[in-house]
Amino acid sequence: MSNSSLEIPQRVKNYKGDIFKLLKKNNSQNQNIFESYISKVNFNKIKAWKYHKKISLNLIVVRGRVLFITLENNKFNKYILDDKKFKKLFVPNKVWYGFMGLEKKSSTILSFANAYYSNSEILRKNIKDFSFDWSKYK
Repeated sequence: MSNSSLEIPQRVKNYKGDIFKLLKKNNSQNQNIFESYISKVNFNKIKAWKYHKKISLNLIVVRGRVLFITLENNKFNKYILDDKKFKKLFVPNKVWYGFMGLEKKSSTILSFANAYYSNSEILRKNIKDFSFDWSKYK
């Protein structure tokens, strides 16, 4: 069973443009948000592999389309997020993950972290260190 999870944020319809409630304090996955940042990923480019010792992430694609892969219990989990079917991906700490841009233009990911980022807190591996076949999504 995967600890990563998808959630559909609440959508408030508005004739001038919809509003999306991204995080609520009462959700245990959203507790203690300390930092948020934006990442960009270009078309067919891969950012992998990362592992946070302490930080859990809530990830939302606000522009474009992105393939996210998590590695949990020796199993790859695949999630595709985009700005059309607005969803939030929760990636708990101690999970290897990576992502690839699927949009011709660059894609934009909004990240919410439950602790402050530091280089000593994150582990990285080379893309070839795990046997996931990214090429079938290119």
